[in-house]
Amino acid sequence: MCTAMNENGALGILHRFCSIEQQQQFGKSIKGIYGAAIGVCGDYLERYEAVAEAGATIICIDIACGHHILMQKAIEKINVSKYRDKIHLMAGNVATGDGFVWLAQQNVDSVRVGIGRPVAYAKQELTVEWVFLMLLQY
Repeated sequence: MCTAMNENGALGILHRFCSIEQQQQFGKSIKGIYGAAIGVCGDYLERYEAVAEAGATIICIDIACGHHILMQKAIEKINVSKYRDKIHLMAGNVATGDGFVWLAQQNVDSVRVGIGRPVAYAKQELTVEWVFLMLLQY
């Protein structure tokens, strides 16, 4: 999917549910800008370095509840690690204004908003305007 998105001018993010080696190989096969997802436990730092070395310029720390202490700890470690100055660090997912504000204060470059499959948001389009309206409530 990431390759198809890239070939059609969109930004794809490689999922993290494969081995580090597979994620690196997928990344090396993509021409152009792409991102790669990592988690917050286990091999996440090793995976971060491996995908950055393979050419990912966007790293997405991707967990179901981005408003979590493990997310904060992972961000702290990544912010002082190798490659940090060469990548765009995205973190998420959050679905509340409080979660968005908290994560935005964690020294990341962008926040990923939304949880679940896209079909779950058929009635609520997640736009920049929606995020600002959500923030105004807080």
